Amino acid sequence: MQSRDLNLADTCENKAKIEILIGGDVFWRIINASHVEKLNNTVTCVPTIFGFALLGTQSGSSGPSSANFLSASDVQVLWDLETLGIRDETEMSVTDRELLDQFNRDLEFKYGRYEAKLLWRIDPRELENNLNLAKRRFDELKKGFNKNERIANAYREIIRD
Repeated sequence: MQSRDLNLADTCENKAKIEILIGGDVFWRIINASHVEKLNNTVTCVPTIFGFALLGTQSGSSGPSSANFLSASDVQVLWDLETLGIRDETEMSVTDRELLDQFNRDLEFKYGRYEAKLLWRIDPRELENNLNLAKRRFDELKKGFNKNERIANAYREIIRD
């Protein structure tokens, strides 16, 4: 390939594992089909955004073959799962946008670390009162203590410590 002055995207000199799977729906976005060079009857050299790629088959005997099929919708589902929680959502509420803007304004880099102020709601909603629920749970706990002295003593010991 050096005699043709072509820099391959992957020279196969190092045995690094494959780190990206490109689906057929993305393939033509990375290919520059304006300079395709046919090397022989079975191999073509195609420029990509990563460098030149060899496409085709080697002559000679082929090993055992296998066929795999994955539809574009399956690949999309896979990518949706892979990016779950890290993808930028296109629609953001006004409140979320304001909070993000405030966070970015308050973010500072000091002494090699980032500092951010806590975000507070302008209109904090009051928490519901759960006093009745807490009383019911306490009454049930007392009933349990009356039925089992060993558990009551264990609770007392923990509280004392």
